[in-house]
Amino acid sequence: MKRLSLSSIIMIILPFLMILLVWNCSEGDSTLDGDTDSVVDGDEESALDGDDDVDQGIADGDLDAEEDIAAGPAVFAVLSDTHIYMTDEPNNLILKEAGAIFNASDPPVEFVVLTGDIIHDLFCVEGVNCQEMTIIKVYRSIIEEHFDMPVYSVLGNHDNRFFDTFGSNDLPLQLWLDAFEGSDSFPAPYYVVEHKGMNFVMMFCSDMAYDHDSNDKCNFGEEQLDWLKGLLQTGKPAVLFWHQHLFPNKESDINNPIFPIVQQYKDVIKGVFMGHGHIFKKVVWEGVPFMETGACSGKDEPIYHMVQMNPADGSFEILNKDDIQYRD
Repeated sequence: MKRLSLSSIIMIILPFLMILLVWNCSEGDSTLDGDTDSVVDGDEESALDGDDDVDQGIADGDLDAEEDIAAGPAVFAVLSDTHIYMTDEPNNLILKEAGAIFNASDPPVEFVVLTGDIIHDLFCVEGVNCQEMTIIKVYRSIIEEHFDMPVYSVLGNHDNRFFDTFGSNDLPLQLWLDAFEGSDSFPAPYYVVEHKGMNFVMMFCSDMAYDHDSNDKCNFGEEQLDWLKGLLQTGKPAVLFWHQHLFPNKESDINNPIFPIVQQYKDVIKGVFMGHGHIFKKVVWEGVPFMETGACSGKDEPIYHMVQMNPADGSFEILNKDDIQYRD
């Protein structure tokens, strides 16, 4: 038999090697396409069907930019200074009435924020009868039974004291966290809600309170401010909510460390909503509107801000502005 040379053997085998190589590449492309489709579809379905993301820290995951815009504007309401009591007094009834109004609203209200002084006081004596926290549970029952949408809670100075006395933040905060265990309405002293690609940031003004007077003022701690800056660095449009009002045109307020942050991230922060003064007030600083919502307590009917916000650029309008008279 004639022996084949090495070159002849290579010429015979080479076509089979080429066929095998092409087949492997084809299989690899098919697998890559399948993985890509699976990841994109899974993320999109999860983001659209899931609830708002609530977290203390930088929240993860949301719709991408095109889906945010397609989702349409976000509509939310802001209440403040409801000052509810233990029983069905007028303030409690007004809060229930607000729920009925928002439930029937057109366009639908997607969530509500209460910017502090939710309750009139922690009606208990430390070390004696503060275990059950009836007053906070009264509030929780109202929002769970009378509001069809999520309600997010921001604590004010009244929410943080016992019969007009202040000891420290430790016990009041723990009582709120215990009363709202298992609920997103108050998951932490400060937290963020992601909705339609925007960050709605609930802040705690009494963070550094050490006595009655400092509890009445807005004192953000360094840790909370660092957390806020981390959120703003994501570039997502943000709205900030806190209780004790701060206005950049007041000499007593301008040194608050929140203002350099607002100035630095003025293109990201689209608005600030506050309470405390029991009036409607608006001041625009560095292009950012600072809005105070009037007290819902002591009124014949609920008063509030109804806000529509565009996820495309973070712009918003007050839908009920014709019903509001802003004070200077």
